[in-house]
Amino acid sequence: EIRTLLKENDQEAAARLAHSLKGVAGIVGADEIQSLAESVEIAIKENDTELDQKLLNLQEQTAAVSQSIEAALS
Repeated sequence: EIRTLLKENDQEAAARLAHSLKGVAGIVGADEIQSLAESVEIAIKENDTELDQKLLNLQEQTAAVSQSIEAALS
């Protein structure tokens, strides 16, 4: 969804969503996701050229954690 917002040129909403993810990740103890979400939030605000890579890293880590949770619940 962050990528969609960025494609729609809504950087403010994209940064807000990254910030929300950072907060939720902190609450549940997903420290790596929290750190990556913070990195994405800052990259959006600063128009960082590394944003695509940071989004990819966040997406990969989020998928890995999601798979771990699903496996634990099975």
